[in-house]
Amino acid sequence: MTSQGIQDMVFTTSQKIGLTRASFFAYILPPFVCQYLMGVLVQLEGTRFYRLALLPVIVWLSWRGMFIDMSGGDPKQGQMNTVLITHMCSISMRCTVWAVSQERFSRQSPWKKKDNSDSDSIYTAFWNAWDLMLNARGVGWNWPRGLILPKPAFETDSRTIFVLLSAARLAFHAFAFDACLQTIRILSPETFGSLNGGSLFDHTLSPGPELLRAVFVSFLTVWMAHFAIQWSYQFLAIVCIILFQQRPSQWPPLFDSPWLSTSLSELWGRRWHQMMREILVTLGMRPFGYLFGRLGGLFGAFLVSGIFHDIELRSFGRGGNSVILIGFWVMNSVGVVLELISQILNTFPPAVVNGKPDFSSDPPSVRRSPGSTGTKCDLQNYPCLIPSLNSSQLIQQAYSPVSAGSSDTQRRLQQELFDIQKRYEAWGLVIPFLHHDDVNVQFFGAHTVQVKITRDWDTFPVDNTTSLRDLVLELTSLSIVSGKSKIILRKLFVAITSLALKIAPGSPSIWPDWIVSTVEFLSSRGTPTEILLDFLSIVAEEVETADLIGASKMQIQQTLLDAAPLVVQAVVTIITQPRSQMRVRELDSALKCLQAWMSVLRGNDITPLIPMLISLLTPPSPEADIDHEIFSPASDALQEIMTRSSLAGGAGVMSLTLPLLVWVNAWAPRILQSSTSSGEASELSHSLCKLIVTLGDHSNTYFATNITSQQPVAGSPHTRSQLIQSFLRLLLGYTGLPGYFGVDEEESEMALGFWYLFQESLWSVEYDEGDDETDSVPPADVEESNRLALVNAVYVELVKILRSKVAWPPQSVLNGWPKDQVDKFQVYRRDVGDTLINAYYILRNDMMGYYLNDIQERLASRSESSGWEEIEATLHCIMSIQEAVPLEDNQFIARLFGPDVLGRLPTTGQDRIRRTALSLTGTYASWFTTQSITSTPASSPSLLMNAISYVVAGLPEPSLCLSAANGLRDLCDANRAALAPHIGAFAELHAGLTGIPDTEKSKVLQSIASVIQALQPEDAIPPVLAIVCPVVEKLEQALRSSSRLPEEARAVAIAQLQTLSGVAKGLTRTADSLLVIDETPAERAETERLRRARDDYRMLKLREGLFTAVRSAFELWSTDASVSDALSEFLRSITSLPSDITLLSLPPGPLLGLICIASQRQLTAVWLTLANMLIIQLDPPILFTNSTLKTPPNVEGMTVVSNALPVLLQTSLSMLGQPGAMESNPDIVQAFFGCLDCVAKHFVAVFYNLPPGALDALMQCGVSSLSLQERYSLVATCTFLETLIRRTAGCDDLGEASTILFQMHGRPILRAVLTGFAGVAPRSATQNLIELLSMIASKYPTETREWMDEILFTEDFVQSKATPEAKRAFVKAVVGSRSPRRMREAAQQFTLIARGLEGTSFGYASVSM
Repeated sequence: MTSQGIQDMVFTTSQKIGLTRASFFAYILPPFVCQYLMGVLVQLEGTRFYRLALLPVIVWLSWRGMFIDMSGGDPKQGQMNTVLITHMCSISMRCTVWAVSQERFSRQSPWKKKDNSDSDSIYTAFWNAWDLMLNARGVGWNWPRGLILPKPAFETDSRTIFVLLSAARLAFHAFAFDACLQTIRILSPETFGSLNGGSLFDHTLSPGPELLRAVFVSFLTVWMAHFAIQWSYQFLAIVCIILFQQRPSQWPPLFDSPWLSTSLSELWGRRWHQMMREILVTLGMRPFGYLFGRLGGLFGAFLVSGIFHDIELRSFGRGGNSVILIGFWVMNSVGVVLELISQILNTFPPAVVNGKPDFSSDPPSVRRSPGSTGTKCDLQNYPCLIPSLNSSQLIQQAYSPVSAGSSDTQRRLQQELFDIQKRYEAWGLVIPFLHHDDVNVQFFGAHTVQVKITRDWDTFPVDNTTSLRDLVLELTSLSIVSGKSKIILRKLFVAITSLALKIAPGSPSIWPDWIVSTVEFLSSRGTPTEILLDFLSIVAEEVETADLIGASKMQIQQTLLDAAPLVVQAVVTIITQPRSQMRVRELDSALKCLQAWMSVLRGNDITPLIPMLISLLTPPSPEADIDHEIFSPASDALQEIMTRSSLAGGAGVMSLTLPLLVWVNAWAPRILQSSTSSGEASELSHSLCKLIVTLGDHSNTYFATNITSQQPVAGSPHTRSQLIQSFLRLLLGYTGLPGYFGVDEEESEMALGFWYLFQESLWSVEYDEGDDETDSVPPADVEESNRLALVNAVYVELVKILRSKVAWPPQSVLNGWPKDQVDKFQVYRRDVGDTLINAYYILRNDMMGYYLNDIQERLASRSESSGWEEIEATLHCIMSIQEAVPLEDNQFIARLFGPDVLGRLPTTGQDRIRRTALSLTGTYASWFTTQSITSTPASSPSLLMNAISYVVAGLPEPSLCLSAANGLRDLCDANRAALAPHIGAFAELHAGLTGIPDTEKSKVLQSIASVIQALQPEDAIPPVLAIVCPVVEKLEQALRSSSRLPEEARAVAIAQLQTLSGVAKGLTRTADSLLVIDETPAERAETERLRRARDDYRMLKLREGLFTAVRSAFELWSTDASVSDALSEFLRSITSLPSDITLLSLPPGPLLGLICIASQRQLTAVWLTLANMLIIQLDPPILFTNSTLKTPPNVEGMTVVSNALPVLLQTSLSMLGQPGAMESNPDIVQAFFGCLDCVAKHFVAVFYNLPPGALDALMQCGVSSLSLQERYSLVATCTFLETLIRRTAGCDDLGEASTILFQMHGRPILRAVLTGFAGVAPRSATQNLIELLSMIASKYPTETREWMDEILFTEDFVQSKATPEAKRAFVKAVVGSRSPRRMREAAQQFTLIARGLEGTSFGYASVSM
C-alpha cells in the first residue's frame, strides 16, 4: 500500500471501516485494554522488559483503530473521527512514555499525605490504572517533572459544590465555544460555514480589512480551541467525581489565564494546558537533546507537538498543509530561544551615575573592577547555558507556599534543583536568575553562584578567574542599586568572599587587598554605608570558618589586618554621630560589623572604641530615657569585647572593667528599678542583665581581689570596693527578680553562673597587701576578716534570694501553667541547686543553720492549709547541697531528721512537700552511717528508724510511691548493718506489700534484701525464702496461664522478673571485691559459711525452681522485646563472679545454654552481650595468688564455651551473611565481635576446635565488617581480630595455628585495613585500623611488606588521591619503622593524602583529635 493509500484510509471517510459492534470489539477496544495493562505494569517493579515487549503491540493496535469511521459517513460528523484518531495517537504516545520509564509510577493517596502502604500491590495497581489513563497531567502521581498546577479560584472539598461549579463552567464554555464557532461561520457562510472550508483571506477586500478579518478569525479560533478543551475537561471531571468518587483536589484548573502571558516561554511552559507535557519531554526534548544538545531538545519538543496537531487537523478528512502547520510550532521554539537570548543580553543594564543610566561608559561586560588585569569580561568568557524552560518554574513551585505540595513532592523538587546546580552549565543560570522578577528565583541565582564557587570551583576555567571576579562584583553592585533584599545580597557577599578565599592566597596573588578593593569598588557605585558594613561583617564571619591552613591562612589573615583600620574608621564614623542624626539600622550594622571583626582587631584598635560604646549606653541627658534600640547593639558589642577580643579573660582593667563599673554604678540601678516597678522585664533590662553578667564573667578575679580595696577610681568619687559592692548588689537584684522564672522573668537564670565563678576566684585569688595606695592600710588579719565578713554577707543574701526563687506557686496558680513551663521551672530549680553548692563552700554550717531555723520558724508560724510551698523550697535547697556536705556527724542534719522537723512534716496530703522530703531522706542516706560511730547507740537507730517510718508511710500512695521506694532503697542499701537488728520490722513491711503498686514493689523487695544481706548467711535463708518463693510461684503461675491469657501472663512475668532482679541486687555486697588486696581469715570463714548456706537443701531447691522458671520464660517469650529486657536485667543481677556470689546466684554455664537457645530463635545484641558477660564469669580472675603467670582456663569453662561458640557462630553468621544485614544491624555486629573478643581473651583455643569451615567463615565475616561505615561495629571488629591474632601467636599450645591463620586470612585483613585508610572506613575508626596494622606488621613484617606492595599497586585497589610515591613512602614507613608512633603518623598522613584532605584544617584538626 502506498503512502497516499495509507493517508486515504486514515484520513478519508470513504476508505474507512464502518462502526459496528464487531468492528468496535475488533478495532477500538483492544488499544484501550492494552493501555490499561500498560498502566498496571508501569506501577509494578521489574516490569520494564514486559512493557517494552507490549509497546509494539499497542502501537499496531492503535494504528488499526484509526481505520474506523466514527462519523457514519456523514461529513458533518467528521469531528468524531478527529476524536478517535487523536485518542489513538495519544494512546501510542503515552504508552511509549510509560514503556521507557525507568522508575515505577506511584500514586499519592488523595486522603493521606503519605503514600499508601500497599501502593506497590497488584490490586492497587489495577485500581490506579483507571486514574492513570484519565490523568494526562499526572496530578497526584510521582512522574510529572516540573509541573506547576494552577491554583483554583474557589477551593472546596465538597463534591456536590464542585460538581455544581463544574456544571456551570461547562455550560459557560460550551456556550462560548458555540458563539465563537457561529461568529466565524457568519463571517463567510460560503467558506467557513460550509463543509469544504476556505481561506482566511478574502481577496475581494482591500488589504487592510482583509488582514483584520484574517486576524480576527485566527483570534476567535484560538478561543474556540480553548473553550472546547475546557468544556471537555469539565465534563470529564464531573463524570469521574460522580462515578469514581474522586476528590475535587484531583481536578485542578486546566489553564492558568493564558491571556496574561508575557512571553512564549510563559505561555507554553506554564499557562497553557500541560496535558502533553510529559509526552513532549520524553518523545521530543530528550531524544533530540541527546543528539543535538539543549537547543535541539527545545526544537524537538515543538516538532513533536507540530506533528501531533497536524495529524489532529488532517483527521477531519479535509487535507491540510503540513509544512505550514508544523512550521508554526517549530517557529515557536525559535521565538523561545530568541526570548532567552534577549533575557541574557538584557541582564547587563548601563551603569548608574547620580541615579540615572549612563550609556556613555563601557557596558558592564567590559567594565573592570579594582585590581582587574584588563581581561575583557564578555559573555563568551563565561560557561553560559540557555536555561531550561522549567528551571525558574521549579524554583517558584519549590519556594512558593501557595503551590507547596506534599513532602515527597518538595523533596523531589529540591532534588531537581540540586541536580541543576551540580551541572557545569549552572554557571550560566546566575545572570538570568538574578534579573528575574521573582524574588525566589533571584535568591536561587545568588545561591547558585555561591555554591558553584564553593563546591565546584575545580570545574571553572582558570583563564576566566578574573573575568568571573569582575562579573560577580558587577552583579553585586547592580543588585544593591536595584534594591534587592538583604538575604540575596548576603548570598552575593558570601560568593565574593568564597571567591577571594580561592584566588587571593598565592604568590603573586590574583586578588591582593581584596577587602579594601571591593569596598572601594562598591562604594564608587553608590553603595550605602549600611550595606558596606554588612559586607564587611560577612567577610569576617566567612574567613573565620574557612578551611585554610599554613601560608594561605596567614595570607588571608594579613588581608584582614590590612583592612582593620578601614573597619574601625567606618565604625567610629557611625557611632560618633550626633544622636539626632543617628540611624538605628546603620548603627546596628556598624556594631554587628564590629562584633564580627572582634577576633581580628588588636587591643590598641579596640581600646579607643570602649568609651564611645559606653557613651551609647548613656542617655543624651540625665532626664532622658535610655533608647533600647541604641543601648542593645552597644551592649552586645561590649559583650563581644569581653568574650572574644584580645581584652577577654579579665584583661583591660583600667580601660574596660573600671569604666563599665562606673557606668553600672551610675545608671544600671535606674534600669533595674524601672523593670521591677513595672512588674515585667523590658528589652532594655534584659540587655543590661546580659551586659553585667558578661562583665562578671570577665572580671570576677578582679572583683575577688579588690572587694575590700579602698583605692579610688579615676573619674569617680567612689573606691574600687564601693563600685564592686554596687555591682554585686545589682547582680543580686537580677538573681532575685520578682516573680517566677519562665513566667514573669527570664533574667534570673543568666546570673547564676557568675556566683560559681566568683566563689572559685575567692578561693584561688592571692591578695596583694600593698596594692592600695591609701594613707592607712589595715593589718593583714583585719583585711582578711573584712573580706570574709563582706563575702559572707553577699552569699547569705544570695542564699536567701535563691531559697525564695525556687518556691513553687500556690496550686491554684500552678494549675494554669502549661507542662513545658513546669518542666522549665524544674530545670531552673536544679540550676539553682548547683549554685547553692558553691554558696555552701563559703558559708558551711552557717548555711545549714539558716535553713533549719527557717524551716522551724515557718513550721511554727504556718497556717493550717498554707505555707508548705516555702518549706518545700527550703527542703529542696538542703537536698541540693548534699554532695558538698561532709560525711560526718552534723547537728543540723540531726535536727533535720529529728522530731522538730521531719516529725512535723505532713504525712497525709501535700504531695509536693512529701515528695521532696522523701527524696531528701534518700539523698542523705549515707549520713546515717556516721551515727553508729559518733552517737549513742540509743539515738542512732531512732533517727534512722524515724526516717524509715516516714518513707514507708508514702509507699501505698501512687503519687509518692516512686520517691518513697527510691528513698527506702537508698536508706537500706547504705545502712544494712544498722538495720539488720530490725529485720522483724521489714518482715512486717513485706507482709503489707499488698497496697504497694507492682511497678515499685521490686525496689521495696530490693531494700528488704539489702537488710537481709547484712545477716549471717544461715540466718538469711528464712527471709530470703519468704520474699523469693512467692515471686517464683507467681512467675510459674504466669507461665502456666500463658496459653489462656497471653497478655496478662506476659505482664505478670515481666513484673516478677523485675522483682527478682531487685532482690538479687539487694543481696549483692556493696563493697567491690576487686578492690580487696588480701583475704583475711575472717573473710575466708565468711566465704565458707556462705558456701554451706548455699548448699542448704532449701536454697538448692529454690535455685532449681528459679532456673526452671527462667528457662520456661526463655522458651515462651525470648522473642518478645519487653520480656527480653526483663530477662537481661535478671541475668545481670542473678550472676556474679565467685567473689561476689550470693545465696541466689546461678551458675553461668546453664544460663549460657539458655542464651544460645534464645539466639537461635531471634538473634539480638542483648543476647550476645549477655553471652559476653557469662563467658567472663566462666574464667574469673584469681585474686589471691602469689603467681605472676596467668593460669589456664578451667576445664569446665572450656567445655561450656566449646559447646556454646559453634551455636552462636552458626546463628550469627547465618544472619549477618544476608545482603545488607551488617549495615542494618550495627548493634548486633558490635555485640557479636565483642563477644568473640571475650572468647579470644579467655578461651582462644576454642576457635581452633570449631567444625571445619567455621573459622574461615568467621574471618571472612570479620574482613567484610572492616568496610562498615558504622564506627562502633568496625572498632569491635578491629579489636577482635587484633586479640585473636595476638593471643594465637602468644599461645604455645596452638603450635603452627598462628602461621596458618595469618597465611590464610592475613592478606584479606590487610587489604581491608588499607582500603579503610583510603576512604572506605570512617575516619573516626582510623586509629583502630592503625593499631591492627601495627600489630600485624610487628608480628609478620615480611608478609606485611610483600602484601602491602601487591595490594596498594593493583589496578582494583580503591580509587583515592594517593600517588604511587605516597604509597611507596607509606609502605617504607610501616615496614621500616620500629617506632609505633612513627608508624601511626605515617598511617595518618597516608589517610589524609588518600582522602584528599592533606593541607586542610579539617583534616589536620581531626588527626589531632
